[in-house]
Amino acid sequence: MIRWNIKDLHNGYLNKEISPVEITKQYLKYAEEINPEMNAYITIAAEEALSTAKSLEKLLMSGGKIGSLFGVPVSIKDNIDTHGIRTTAGSKIEQDRIPERDSIAFSRLRKEEVVLIGKNNMHEFAFGVTSENPHYGTVKNPWNKEHVAGGSSGGSAAAVAAGLSVVSVGSDTGGSVRGPSASNGVVGLKPTRNLIPPQGTKHISWTLDHVGPIAANMTDMAIVTGVLSDDKNLSTQLIEDLRGVKVGVPTSFFNEQLDAELYNFYTTAISQFESLGCDIVEVELPDISDFFDLTLAIAISEAGHIFKQVMSNKSQIALLGEDLKVYIEQMGSFPAYQYIGSMFRRDEYLAAFNEMFESIDLLITPTLPKTPQKIGVKEVLIDSKIEDIFHCMNRFTAVFNIVGYPALALPCGITTKNLPASVQLIAAPNQEGMLMKAGYTYEQNFLHEFYKTRDAICLKTGDLSLSLGDISK
Repeated sequence: MIRWNIKDLHNGYLNKEISPVEITKQYLKYAEEINPEMNAYITIAAEEALSTAKSLEKLLMSGGKIGSLFGVPVSIKDNIDTHGIRTTAGSKIEQDRIPERDSIAFSRLRKEEVVLIGKNNMHEFAFGVTSENPHYGTVKNPWNKEHVAGGSSGGSAAAVAAGLSVVSVGSDTGGSVRGPSASNGVVGLKPTRNLIPPQGTKHISWTLDHVGPIAANMTDMAIVTGVLSDDKNLSTQLIEDLRGVKVGVPTSFFNEQLDAELYNFYTTAISQFESLGCDIVEVELPDISDFFDLTLAIAISEAGHIFKQVMSNKSQIALLGEDLKVYIEQMGSFPAYQYIGSMFRRDEYLAAFNEMFESIDLLITPTLPKTPQKIGVKEVLIDSKIEDIFHCMNRFTAVFNIVGYPALALPCGITTKNLPASVQLIAAPNQEGMLMKAGYTYEQNFLHEFYKTRDAICLKTGDLSLSLGDISK
């Protein structure tokens, strides 16, 4: 499989060098071949994809105007509604659910004429960081299939890394787009809160949830984010110029209880941004030591309302995976005063971060404290301290769901165990353009070799187009 990107597909279609049907059949054949091992998809929408591709091909041959994502093979996390295509949220309870309308996110992609290859596997109802799904199988990491792909949008990130789709869309409550993106060596964005409308997405928490894209590179990221946010000008921010950009480096928290090798990649990335003309500024963080308690109180309280019918139905509870049953039992256990107090504390977080960002343009942190773990691992060891994997893999990401700031996970290296490392760039609200510019500049200067190695590891070799003798049938 080769790594297609949006611009190459667009130009290939316009020049009649490739066709939507040819490309769609290539992706479907590839998915059918490797998904049984990867478990990146719950549903492969072959009939829908081919029907769409044939319609697009007719439009192309007629000389009609084509959309910015014309014929681009995409995948969508299975908690985001797609009209007429099964959407399970990774659960057995909703295994037969077929939405009657598109989510707003997918409706915007459909308007730009994407081809939906399928719905991505995920942690059940998005309650987890590993995408070990008891109903649809564990999503395997294409870097090393003994390791998890992260969660809860693990299928989305694994699909992009493995070339099963060009881009994907996931959801992020405490890091569920950025963690899997870091784990799979791709680019993931949690945008400003509600920049991409969440309607049509199965929530955990309306306060913390964000819909966000995953891509293999920054150009694709800017294009698809522009479509999803209804801001086509984002692509104009892909300029290699970071001179004078003030990058804040936290003096605490994000440099604590961090894998030593990932710490080295983090400090190297800081130096690399400095070499690109950024002004590196040390910043003192506000007190965020209660981030996990705060996240849990908000998420579980709001989830209790969303899942109240499941909570009261013993037959439905019996259909849940064992880890999710633990959270269901907690729902309803947080008193109203604790939830209200957590929302007031969230306001304090937001005020403190707003003040901090008055003196910086970006904040840089590691995305994860640890690389993706082997399948089945429940605890991690860092600096002689044992930590629950759920807490660990949300530790550097969840705070930005609390404040709603945009955050970008960006690859920055490969560890000695051949797993990807990632840094996280955070900007002020509605400053996605700054993230696009910073990510693109870093990518163009430092990630070419990383991408070559990633694709050599993650993409199955061989040109599937040579075996597509039935394209014209």
